[in-house]
Amino acid sequence: MDRDVFSEIAGHAGAGSPSLVYQPQVQYPSGELVGLEVLFRWRADNAPRRHSPLTFLPRLTPSQTSELFFWVVDESVSEARVLSNWTGWRGHLSVNIEADQLGDPELVQRIEQVALRNQWAPERLIMEVTERRPIPVFPSVMRNIQALQQAGIQIAMDDFGEGYASFEYLKRLSPSQIKIPAGFTGDLRGDRRNEEIVRALLGLAQRLDVKVVAEGVETLETADALHALGVRVMQGYLFGEPHELEDRYFMLRVRIDGGALTTEQLRTIGGISTELARDTADITDRHNIQLHWVRIEDVPEIWRRLEAVGLSTTEACGDVPRVILGSPVAGIAADEIIDPTPAIEEIARRYIGDPELANLPRKYKTAITGHPSQDVVHEINDVAFVATVHPELGTGYDLWVGGGLSANPRLGERLGAFVTEDLVPDVWVAVTSLFRDYGYRRLRNKARLKFLLADWGVERFRRVLQDEFLGFALPDGPPAPKPTRSGDHVGVHRQKDGRFYVGAAPYVGRVSGAALTAVADLADGVGAHRIRLTPYQKLLVLDVPEEHVDAVVTGLRAHGLESDPSPFRRSTIACTGIEFCKLAIVETKATAAQAIDTLEERLGDLGDLTPISLHVNGCPNSCARIQTADIGLKGQLVLDDDGSQVPGYQVHLGGGLASADREEAGLGRTVRGLKVTADGVPAYVERVVRRYVDERAESAEGPESFAAWALRADEEALR
Repeated sequence: MDRDVFSEIAGHAGAGSPSLVYQPQVQYPSGELVGLEVLFRWRADNAPRRHSPLTFLPRLTPSQTSELFFWVVDESVSEARVLSNWTGWRGHLSVNIEADQLGDPELVQRIEQVALRNQWAPERLIMEVTERRPIPVFPSVMRNIQALQQAGIQIAMDDFGEGYASFEYLKRLSPSQIKIPAGFTGDLRGDRRNEEIVRALLGLAQRLDVKVVAEGVETLETADALHALGVRVMQGYLFGEPHELEDRYFMLRVRIDGGALTTEQLRTIGGISTELARDTADITDRHNIQLHWVRIEDVPEIWRRLEAVGLSTTEACGDVPRVILGSPVAGIAADEIIDPTPAIEEIARRYIGDPELANLPRKYKTAITGHPSQDVVHEINDVAFVATVHPELGTGYDLWVGGGLSANPRLGERLGAFVTEDLVPDVWVAVTSLFRDYGYRRLRNKARLKFLLADWGVERFRRVLQDEFLGFALPDGPPAPKPTRSGDHVGVHRQKDGRFYVGAAPYVGRVSGAALTAVADLADGVGAHRIRLTPYQKLLVLDVPEEHVDAVVTGLRAHGLESDPSPFRRSTIACTGIEFCKLAIVETKATAAQAIDTLEERLGDLGDLTPISLHVNGCPNSCARIQTADIGLKGQLVLDDDGSQVPGYQVHLGGGLASADREEAGLGRTVRGLKVTADGVPAYVERVVRRYVDERAESAEGPESFAAWALRADEEALR
């Protein structure tokens, strides 16, 4: 490879290095990986973002473009071969080729040499002709195409129907595959013309014996609509963002059951962050801590340090029982019904890391709370135990199952069963085992427990649970009482022992290793040695003596943690976003932080505004729980005023979980057709909040909530 090519790219895109990323092509609905499309990217130094070649390709000479193409073929086939050897995968590899490269006299020979050197079957290689330039009408072009096809290498037409990818080339090239672009697949149900175009292309392809791949598939609704039309192979962000096969840096998630930490443990995480993770630390909405920029060679040292203080990363990711959400005020709250700590610790001791439960159909989420605020978002967990009081049996738990969000949200349901404190671990493992044995393993996009519950219903689920996994019947029980106050625990609150806990909000869950270490030192300095994290990306310092409360509040503020935040800072959460997540489509943390700053400035005139939750998610998977927020933003690419694709969001309003001002959980509504650019988020939120304030109803109980207004408001008022 001529290093001058990379030097030329660096001159336009900044100092950095070449990177290959791969987007999966999957059989739908089975989820089988049938192909990978390789894409060249330029990784700028010390930055996670990668530049698309469209930013520098026009600046390269034809010979430089040709050399870059051959480098991509060589490197990608080599990397795909390693993947195949390690995993047994036997799919195809698609490589983009510009039309004017098809006449290169060395094209066929060099591609065949790469395939031979890597023992890569030519039939597993597809040259994907882009639509950006016309194909030259030269004999050398047709000779090369025919030679490639005779060698077994397939020809595909990218973005058929756009640019220069016309019917003429369908006739001249005799491709084995055409790709339907995102412009046709993105809004099938909202545009009948798109549906008819796709239907016509499928019919034509079938008659010509040409395979079809649909691009730009971002939602299950789109995938289902395409499948109904006859599309079987798809790619798009629904199935995964393009990513490297050999990453240089990793995210590491520390498992924190119950959100409970000692100051020694928090200080250890802070030290790992500053020394081995570029001072990064995110508090997640499942009260874990995620570190970024972790090198694989540093992982053994990180594990050693974590294990030395009783922490681990065991089953923090994967198709396993994930971290157990627990009430952040377990054991200390004056109004607590039950302390769930013994149940959480017993489940973790018995079952986390147990091989019998380490290969579930899909990830599996648990929540247990003994607090009347119901502070563990139990309605959206696979299994949850919510404290209640039985009229005859006393305190115990109301059993919930089948909750989960993502692209197919479903709220959990009560089984109507009462679980005594001592039986929680046994009932937990029974529900988990039922999921292990009956969950839909063959269809990954239907593999969560919520789909099984939807098919079975509550009555059958409870019967199978009791008959096959428990061996006894659970007594019927009452629902948990309605929450009486906020469950985020922000602010200063008295504990049952007379001391205080201080709950503080960082900016959208983002802190730093230095800040975590400072918080540990601050707490130790006043004799408070326990920390809790919450499912709302908040941090609590427990056991603060009354005379030191002000010092703790001031100290937390000095490190970016506010115990008396604005309504927007208090109620905004965001997922990791494109900065560090391969599934994300857009940035989230920076967008949310900018929105907070702008809204604090612009809406200060509204006075004592009740917190309005703003949840920002980078993809359809809803890690930031957009369907249960007052204002939920789902990341996707949108069109700006100039018709260009830019980062943006689909808007979801009026969702929420059961709370003091909401009788029961609800998933809200999507504002049809409304897409907001990332830059336009603050202005949109300001506009819709002001309309709410102007139009909300008043009653003896106080003003109408934002969610209640959003659910009844005219759609025009929500735009």
